[in-house]
Amino acid sequence: MNGAHPAPAVAPSFRAPLTSFSSPGAVDHHHDLTMTAAALPVFDLSGPAARQGARAPVPVAFIHLNTTPYWQSLHRDLARALPEVELWNLYTRSEGDQPWELQQEADVRPVRFFHPKGGSPRMLKAAPYDFITAARIIRWLRDHRVKAVVLFGYNDVIRLRLLVWCRLHAVACFVASDSNIRDDIEHVRRLKRIVKNAYVRAFAGAVTGAMPFGSTGIAYFRRYGVARHRIFPLPPGPDYDRFANITREQIDAKLAALRLDPARKRLLYVGRLVDRKRVDLLIDAFVHLASDRPNWDLLIVGNGPERDALIARIPTHLRPRATFAGFVNDPVDIACVYRCANALVLPSSYEPWGLVVNEAAASGLAIVTSDVVGASGDLVIEGFNGRTFKSGSVDALHAALVEVTHPDRIVRMQTASGVVLAAFRERFDPARGLRNALLASHLLERAAADPAPAPDARPARAPDPSDAF
Repeated sequence: MNGAHPAPAVAPSFRAPLTSFSSPGAVDHHHDLTMTAAALPVFDLSGPAARQGARAPVPVAFIHLNTTPYWQSLHRDLARALPEVELWNLYTRSEGDQPWELQQEADVRPVRFFHPKGGSPRMLKAAPYDFITAARIIRWLRDHRVKAVVLFGYNDVIRLRLLVWCRLHAVACFVASDSNIRDDIEHVRRLKRIVKNAYVRAFAGAVTGAMPFGSTGIAYFRRYGVARHRIFPLPPGPDYDRFANITREQIDAKLAALRLDPARKRLLYVGRLVDRKRVDLLIDAFVHLASDRPNWDLLIVGNGPERDALIARIPTHLRPRATFAGFVNDPVDIACVYRCANALVLPSSYEPWGLVVNEAAASGLAIVTSDVVGASGDLVIEGFNGRTFKSGSVDALHAALVEVTHPDRIVRMQTASGVVLAAFRERFDPARGLRNALLASHLLERAAADPAPAPDARPARAPDPSDAF
């Protein structure tokens, strides 16, 4: 296990309800209060300099599908680094794909828009209702004199209409996405390829710039015609401080709560239990591995429709070595769960990014992912801190696990993940990405020494193994 760190001081925060701007009859699942447009609060978070006559912060709106801990963490990181920006988070769906129970706070400036019949994955079915939602968002953008909009995603009517409005009203408009070149090549074929190529090229050509999460995202947008000078990386991430400051006592308490033997080593999966995550592949590979690695167990965190089938897939004699912990909602608890394991396995057949890889690296775990996982392009260096394997191949996954769990390699790989993460965070600093985007749009004043422009698709060099020690 990794060494413990002292707990950080926690600054006091002002808590306020999530601002809701919903359709008539819509239900706010988080709060009792539904507010009209006229009642929307404007939080004065600009600081004394702005109130005393300095240049006012630039209003920027992030358009998300729904709220997650990662968007909250991204907002706070950006707010600390860029006091010259007034950042807002607008949400267009009522619920996400995970049952997060998040404490909404005024410091992330949340505003909630949704129509109860909108937001469907089927774009045409939801189109009329999304058109109405977009109109409400546009009114809000006008009222708040927003100068730049960042659209997270590009495949619904809301984002299409907002892009058109931004173009017509000279508002800078960026598209942020976890899309990656590996997954795009793997899954898009024939007619769908033709349609997608035309649509994404047109959308990417109309925005002010693109904001990918990392190297594989840069390559994705370059494939669809976005010039390098229009690419501004903006990767979200977990609260890295929380992961760094988990104590030995917290880890021991979590081990006890899950009834895990602290002397044993563990492979960890974190995510939904759905078909595309291919947890079945992980279980099959573990079954093959178990006799050669008698001191290794399997820890699966998450819920989903495949849970019962996955439990039944494990041979009876190995079930004592497999723990299904369910969904873990508390952010401190999930940070502790990572520290109860030694290697993360993400065997997905479709995974545009995979923020659990960031969390695993922050926790000092070795990492094994399929070759379609977007995060692996920056956070897994072959043989250094983990392995990638051919998506869908149980033999390839088994071979990767044999290597990573080898007694002579596992500690070195765990230590190396911290080195790889530090290099990634330096190279893909989201505050630098957003600031460069606003500089390119002439919304911020250029300082004497500005950060470097957007990076190329691959790092100049991989970290040297000696850096880990």
